[in-house]
Amino acid sequence: KILKSLAATPIPGGRDLEPGRGIALAPGQGAALGVETGEGVLGLLRIQLEGRRAMTVEEFLGGQRNLIGALLSGPRLS
Repeated sequence: KILKSLAATPIPGGRDLEPGRGIALAPGQGAALGVETGEGVLGLLRIQLEGRRAMTVEEFLGGQRNLIGALLSGPRLS
């Protein structure tokens, strides 16, 4: 399924990142869920799973805990 990021914030830093990996973020980092990128972490704030309504990441994680650690892949935008 397609997972759309509707609102996000960059979170600098991080080492040994694996682009596309979903990670849980510590409190105070500005987001509960992030996606590792080549230059840091993109903190997800509002997302929409294909066929579902848009929601905050906190709402989404209430029923989708298996996303933490998952490798997210798909078409890249140029």
